[in-house]
This record gives sequence, C-alpha cells and structure tokens, in this order.
Amino acid sequence: LTFHHRNIMRGTTFISQASTFLIPAFTLVYLTERKNWATYLNLNKTPQLNNISLAVIILLASMPLTQFIFWINKQIPLPELFNKWENLSETAISGLITMESPIELILSLIVMAVIPALGEEFVFRGILQKNLEKIFKNGHAAVWSAAFIFSAFHFQFMGFLPRFFLGILLGYLFLWTRNLWIPLIALFIYNGIQV
Repeated sequence: LTFHHRNIMRGTTFISQASTFLIPAFTLVYLTERKNWATYLNLNKTPQLNNISLAVIILLASMPLTQFIFWINKQIPLPELFNKWENLSETAISGLITMESPIELILSLIVMAVIPALGEEFVFRGILQKNLEKIFKNGHAAVWSAAFIFSAFHFQFMGFLPRFFLGILLGYLFLWTRNLWIPLIALFIYNGIQV
C-alpha cells in the first residue's frame, strides 16, 4: 500500500472510531448530564500516579497471558466466512501499522491508540459498566458483562478471548479506582505498544 492509501485507511478508521464510540458517547452524556458530564464519566478527578503505574504494570505483565489466550482462541475452528473476515481485518491492520515516517507513527498512534482509548472507555466502562452495575447491583457481574460486550462488539472472532480478558482487566481497574482516567491511560499505552 502507498502512503496515500495508508492515510486513507487511517482517515477512515479515525472517522469510524469517532462516530461509533467517541462522539455518540460524549453526546449522550453531555445531553443527559450537561455540566456534570465529567463527573458522570468519572473523569473529574486527577488520577494518582501510583494508580496509573500499577495499571500499566498490570496490563504489561498480562501480555504473555494475553498471547497465550490468543493462541487458545486460534485453536477454535471457525467457519470459512469468519476466516475471510479475519483475513480482511488483518490486511486493514497491517496497512495501519505500516509506517515509513514519524508522521505516520503519530497518525497511527492517534487512530489506533488515542481515539479507541477515549471512545471505548467512555462507552464500555464509563457508561455501560456503570449502568450494568446499577442493574445487577454487583460490580463483578458488571465488569464481566461489559467485557463480554466489549469483545463481541469488535466483531473479530480470532481475538475474542484475549479482548474479553483485556476488557476484564480494564473493568476491574475502573471498578477499583472509580476513575476512568486509569483504564483509559492503560488502554492507550497497551494499544500504543501494539502500534
């Protein structure tokens, strides 16, 4: 793929991520909470450095286990149609992570780390998990349910189990700290390392 084609993919991914997660989540919270939107999303408190450090250490330390879970996930036979979807997804991702200049690195980090961290954490931890906890009256049930939906929503069957595991880790980071900045920063660093 040429530089031009890679940037079209980045632009399309940016628009997709922003319009699927970030803009709808922020709009919903802003319209319902107005001036209290940051408090509703648990973004109103500055995160403590020790919590950020611990969250990043937990996610980085979990990477070998995540890879093992990914290997297990790959052993599950998929119908041919699912395999075709997975191949298309891998082609798109390889285009996004091909970088021949620092500008492409920055663009890829924005598209694959910044926007997904903001949008996905707003939706899955800031809104969904919080509301599931109210419904279930159980933080653990909310974490596991939100993580399942988080993984399923990506429509990538080959990575379902490791993404489910990642969602559980992020969910517990939010449950324990009650600060959305913690899983948001952790997911940004996790995705950034992947880039």
